[in-house]
Amino acid sequence: SGGVAVAVAAVPEGLPLVATVAQMAAARRLSRRGVLVRTPRTLEALGRVDTMCFDKTGTLTENRLRLVRAATADGTVLAPDDER
Repeated sequence: SGGVAVAVAAVPEGLPLVATVAQMAAARRLSRRGVLVRTPRTLEALGRVDTMCFDKTGTLTENRLRLVRAATADGTVLAPDDER
């Protein structure tokens, strides 16, 4: 971090470049461990996370519920697009 401070102090315009390079390096390290990072800027938010919950398959969701299909007691399967 001392090198970053020197780089930013010497060339303040270089801060966006330093931040971008750091984000890309972090995304690359995570990808080697099997973590998909779609946009490096999400790493900023990830730095503030203290707890993550995964389902049994390791999937993360977007905190939005969506009904895909429902089964009734008599075995009928309904989907939201089904017309009644």
